[in-house]
Amino acid sequence: MGTLAHSFFVMLPSLPATPIPFRQAGWPEAIMHCDADAFFLGCELKRSPEFKGRPAVVTGKLGGIVLAKSYDLKAKGVKTGMPIWEAKKICPNLKVFPADFQLYNGLSAKMFALLNEWTPDVEIYSVDEAFLDVKGMRRLRRMDYGQMAHAIKEDVKKKIGITVSIGVSVTKTLAKMASEYHKPDGVTVISAKDIKDWLKKMPVKEVPGFGRNTVPLLEKYGIHTCADFVNLTQDTVRHLLHRPGVDLWKELQGEKVHDVERSFAANKSITRTSSFEPQTSDQKFLWAHTVRQLERAIDALHREQLLGREIVLYLRDKDFRSYGWSYRLPTPSKSFPVFVDALKSLWKKYFPRGTVFRSTGVNLLRLSPDGGTQFSLFEDPGIILRRDSLEGAKDHIRERYGNLSILAASALSLKMLGPNTKNPIKAKAFNVEW
Repeated sequence: MGTLAHSFFVMLPSLPATPIPFRQAGWPEAIMHCDADAFFLGCELKRSPEFKGRPAVVTGKLGGIVLAKSYDLKAKGVKTGMPIWEAKKICPNLKVFPADFQLYNGLSAKMFALLNEWTPDVEIYSVDEAFLDVKGMRRLRRMDYGQMAHAIKEDVKKKIGITVSIGVSVTKTLAKMASEYHKPDGVTVISAKDIKDWLKKMPVKEVPGFGRNTVPLLEKYGIHTCADFVNLTQDTVRHLLHRPGVDLWKELQGEKVHDVERSFAANKSITRTSSFEPQTSDQKFLWAHTVRQLERAIDALHREQLLGREIVLYLRDKDFRSYGWSYRLPTPSKSFPVFVDALKSLWKKYFPRGTVFRSTGVNLLRLSPDGGTQFSLFEDPGIILRRDSLEGAKDHIRERYGNLSILAASALSLKMLGPNTKNPIKAKAFNVEW
C-alpha cells in the first residue's frame, strides 16, 4: 500500500505545508485494534505454562527459523526469521517449540468469538489481530473506551490464556499504530483531540502501509515524523504517494476513510495456512499452496456441517508483513468451485507481484449451520444440485481412500513444483492460467 507505483524524475523544489484542522471532539468514531502478543509463542505457553518466563521461540515445520519469540529475546537481538542456530548462539538455553498451526487456529477462533461478544462489528485482519468498531458501546458497557479496552484485554487473558495489546482511536490506522505502542499486554488510547501531539513523536516508519520505498522518499524531503507528513498539502501527498497516500494522510488526521467491515458473525471461523522454505515469489507455487489450504478449509466445512459466506486470502511476506483481502458471497456455500472462484478474483485483483512470500492461507468466515441447499433468485438450481452431488462424491472418496486421494489440479502440482530456486518464475511476467 505504501510502495510507489512510479519513479519520480522531477525534483520538487519545496514541499508546501498547511496547518491541519484536527477534530476537536474527542470521539467522532471509536475503533480498537486488538493484536495478540507473540501469538504463536503465547499459544505454546498456554499449553506448557512451566516455560513462562524462560527464553523461548516457535520454529517452522522444518525447524530452520524463528517464527515467534519472547520479548526478552527481542531485546537481546533475536529477530523473526533468524536461523535457530544463530538464536541459540545468543541464548544457549533457548526453548524451541515446533509450530502447531492446529492449536493456533483453534485459539484464534476462540479469541475472535470472545471479541464478538463485546461488539458485533469485528473485522478479522489476520490470524492474531482484529479491528473492533465500539462507537456507541460506552452506554451499554457503562465504561469509557479506555476502560473497555482494559476489560477486553483482561477478558482475553482470563478466558483464552494469552495476552493482547489494544490500541484505541478514531481511525483504523491510528488504532493499529496505538496497539504497537505499549507491547506486550498494553493499552494505548488516542482520542481525536490528542492526535496532533501524539503524531509529533511518531516517526513515519511506524505508519502501517508505508513500505521500504516510501519512508526513504519522504525522508529525502525532510519528512521524518507523522506530524511532518500530515502538515503537507493534499496535492503534495497525492503527487508523491497517489491515492493510497492520501487515504493514510486523512486517517492520520483523524478522518475515517476505512470502515471496520464486519466479518465475524458466527462464533466460529475456519483458518488453514501453510509455511514453506525457501521463500519464493513463484506465483504458480503460491497459488497451488493457497488452493490446497482452501481444500482443507472446505473439508472442515463439510465435516462440521457448516456453510461459509466470506473468504479471506491471507499472505505473509519474507519480512513477516501480513496481507489480507476478503470476498463475501451472495449466499452461504460449502462448494469448493464457488470459493475458488472468489479466491481467483481476490488473487487477480490484489496479489502483489514481485513480492517474496513465506506463507499463504485462507480464512472462512460468517459460518452458519448447513440447512440444505438454498437458491438465490439468479442461480440455476440444476447446476447447484450437480455441484453438491460432486462435493458429496469427493467426500466419499476421501473417507474411503484418505484426504490426499483427490485434489484440485492446482494443488496436485505441488508434488512437482516446489519453490524453483534455480530458475524462478518471474512473478511480474507470470499469469496464473485459471
